[in-house]
Amino acid sequence: MRVLVTGASGLVGSHVAAALAAEGHTVRCLARDHGRLKTALAPFSIAYEVATGDMTDTLAVSKAVDGCDSLVHAAAVVGVHRATADGTDTNLLGSQIVMSAAAEAGADPIVYTSSVSAYLPTEESLLTADSPLSEASTPYATSKRSVEVWVRTRQNLGDPIVTFVLGAVYGPPSPHPESSYAGILGAMGRRMMVAPPSGVGVVDVRDLAVLIARSTESAAGPRRFFAGGNFLTWRTWAETLAEAAGTEIAIEELSTQDLITLGRDLDALRAAGTAVPGSLSEEAAVIMSSGRPTDDSETLAAFGVAYRPAVETFADTISHLRYVGLLPPHGE
Repeated sequence: MRVLVTGASGLVGSHVAAALAAEGHTVRCLARDHGRLKTALAPFSIAYEVATGDMTDTLAVSKAVDGCDSLVHAAAVVGVHRATADGTDTNLLGSQIVMSAAAEAGADPIVYTSSVSAYLPTEESLLTADSPLSEASTPYATSKRSVEVWVRTRQNLGDPIVTFVLGAVYGPPSPHPESSYAGILGAMGRRMMVAPPSGVGVVDVRDLAVLIARSTESAAGPRRFFAGGNFLTWRTWAETLAEAAGTEIAIEELSTQDLITLGRDLDALRAAGTAVPGSLSEEAAVIMSSGRPTDDSETLAAFGVAYRPAVETFADTISHLRYVGLLPPHGE
């Protein structure tokens, strides 16, 4: 089976490409930058085809998906979403172009990686496949929600789109660890972590890649799966990271409002040209303080996968960060 993967230069997409190749599938990658793609896939030593183009280029996407049996759309602009010249959300436009072209070409299934941020904030204590989307309050969540609304419309019309709703993804190797793991690098660098009264789902990219790769092998129509991972409170997140790193991390508990205020103040400093360490922003604070656990039981049962412990994911991630020189060796 030939599978087109978008976003293969990123963390999730590169691991999905490797997992598909390991299952014996032919992998084709849509990429703007061949050098960046080569760097991302080099650790896996897999064979793959390259289709040149951006996800917002209709002609390039149509050529890329031609002859493919399935699609995994993992490309996305993360953070404050980029807009096209006319102000259109790049994530929405790219998703519409890629998944529409795949449906027209007869690809089945069409796998899309969404985010729990599209459901946050929420009053629900547990997110399930039936949970409502949020009235998003941050640019990235708004972007992902707009794609989710469009995807659900297409699913209702019968397009064979399989949605995976992801939590926070970690695990080695990462082609861009300085951006993928900003939270870990910040906590390890300062030996301190702020902890609002919420938490986050931690999903290992290696487990996630297997889930997604296996989902491409069954044409069972539109479906939605949660892959939020192991849910940790922020205090437990910091304690687990410290255990994995073999070091101490101080924990400062903050209220939700105090964290958001801190993020807003840091944004103001950045806007004024002040160099501010770390990645905390108002948007990040809102997302951090609104996390909820997800019901992944149906997902894991459907594809025969069990999540590895979060401490293992963090330990392997830290070893990778030390190997690439973004963290000092243990004990220094």
